[in-house]
Amino acid sequence: MSSPVSTPATQFELPLMCRMNRPQPVEHSVVESVTCESGLIRKSIELSKFKFLEKTYAGTLGLSPSQFSKIKNGKDSAGKIWHMPITAVAAFECLVGHTLMTQWIEHQRDLLLDDEMRELLEAEQRAAELRAKYKAKVGKAA
Repeated sequence: MSSPVSTPATQFELPLMCRMNRPQPVEHSVVESVTCESGLIRKSIELSKFKFLEKTYAGTLGLSPSQFSKIKNGKDSAGKIWHMPITAVAAFECLVGHTLMTQWIEHQRDLLLDDEMRELLEAEQRAAELRAKYKAKVGKAA
């Protein structure tokens, strides 16, 4: 007859090492200074109050240390480009304690939606409205 290795009576709680607060936004000038995704990850770690080893970041994100290193550097030795998995962004932001990654993604989107793109979008919307009016008018005439 075997006895259980662990029971509720033999287990006890361990206190947390520190309290993890909700990730906070960073200044917009910092967001604008980042030029690439690998620079974004390095800057996020630089701004973090916790200076973990790559193994800690990788383990928490469910990646191997070599994968995380390749993501942080942007490329591997063969020149293949590596990206942070979208499923790891929220956990990474919790680890570093700020929302630089999502702020940077939003900033990149805003750069793409400049005045010319907005004009094009408005023109496409207006054309769709005119097509709908035309179809309604043709439908009534038939």
